[in-house]
Amino acid sequence: MNYVKEEELAFLAENELIIVAPTVKLPILYLMGNNYGPFQPPLKEKVPIWLAILLRNRNKCRIVPPEWMKVEKLSDMLTKKNFKSLPFQYLEISHLLLGCATADIPNSNTILTLIREIYEIRKATFRAKIKDLNSDHMLIEDLGMMEINEFRPFVTTSFNHIRKLNDSYKKKDDDSDSEF
Repeated sequence: MNYVKEEELAFLAENELIIVAPTVKLPILYLMGNNYGPFQPPLKEKVPIWLAILLRNRNKCRIVPPEWMKVEKLSDMLTKKNFKSLPFQYLEISHLLLGCATADIPNSNTILTLIREIYEIRKATFRAKIKDLNSDHMLIEDLGMMEINEFRPFVTTSFNHIRKLNDSYKKKDDDSDSEF
């Protein structure tokens, strides 16, 4: 059981900024949090993903994929098994962008496959580090938000079981020490 639903994680990721290439001229959008624009082709603008999706769905812009979301970068990460340049919300962002702008993202099917491979490798890395789990901590670097959310129930349950075992061993040791 996950603590946070995938839709809620995607909602949080929608505030990440992304570059769009406007296809039409638009005035400044005055919004509660920030102002965006003016939008003038061919000048690119940074906007939150939710706004990029809204503009894209209305054919007002093209979404420019982030640098990390290119076949060469993802392939290089897979080859080197180094995922430090991925954003914290890489799964959510890629899901959002590939869900609405596949025409704007070159090689979108390949990118989706590479992201799935990266996710599987990171998941396997997590499973391999389970042996390092103890009652105090477990060090796993570079997990994304969705990965943390997926593993959280297992880790918290495991920590609780390990602490109970440690407490029972300590109690048993204390009882045996008091006999002497």
